[in-house]
Amino acid sequence: MRIVNLLHTSNDCESSPCSNPLCVQWRKRSRDVAAWIADEDGTTAVEYAVMVAAIAVFVFVSVGLMTQAAEENFTATADAIAGT
Repeated sequence: MRIVNLLHTSNDCESSPCSNPLCVQWRKRSRDVAAWIADEDGTTAVEYAVMVAAIAVFVFVSVGLMTQAAEENFTATADAIAGT
């Protein structure tokens, strides 16, 4: 309640909710932040984003390695056909 005390000089907010617009807004923002922290939908979205990012990295690395291996095989086959 120290921040609330900075909003005005009375200590009414500590004993009962006051009608000061700044105090009302402060209480509303506090409730909104508490609800946002308690909400688990954001956590689930972050988990899915991390999972998608990990799959994307795996796919890119796999495709890169397969491309390199295919290129080496085609080069070896072309060299064998050319007789060099």
